[in-house]
Amino acid sequence: MRRRSGGHVAESELELSHRIEASGVCLVSCRGVLDAHTSGRLDRLIEDVTRRGITRVACDLSEVNYIASAGVGVFVGHVNACRENGGDLVLVHPLGFGGDGEGTGLQQGYNVLEVFNLLGLADFLRVVKTPAEALSLLEGSQPT
Repeated sequence: MRRRSGGHVAESELELSHRIEASGVCLVSCRGVLDAHTSGRLDRLIEDVTRRGITRVACDLSEVNYIASAGVGVFVGHVNACRENGGDLVLVHPLGFGGDGEGTGLQQGYNVLEVFNLLGLADFLRVVKTPAEALSLLEGSQPT
């Protein structure tokens, strides 16, 4: 991973992709670092999707190896907007979910799920283990 001078994380350390399923659910895949320098890109992507009327969003965090408060704030802000419009935002396999960490890119014992737990958001945000589980859950919650 590259770093800018001064120790700041470069935006290129977050890779984002998304696809809209035939059911109208958006699956966002994140890879890398979600912090103050990178979370704006994720925020804009989800904002663009929801502006088009897509309010059922799954964010795959299985390859996010660090999350800061700015990243958490993106999810909190958008989950409220999605729910107010008949949808939801679901987190998929944040590192540490399931406890094994194998094959997830978990580095130095960092536990992304624990960040949500420490902030008291575990009951507020829906968390599932697989993208298929998220799609099934969201496809069952058709927007009104």
